[in-house]
Amino acid sequence: GALRTCEFQNSYSVAELAEGRKFLESLGV
Repeated sequence: GALRTCEFQNSYSVAELAEGRKFLESLGV
């Protein structure tokens, strides 16, 4: 339902943030 969709989107956002952070760290920012 809507709650599951919301949870999925939240976990997706967290995963994206983690990836973005790794990317910035790899650049030495």
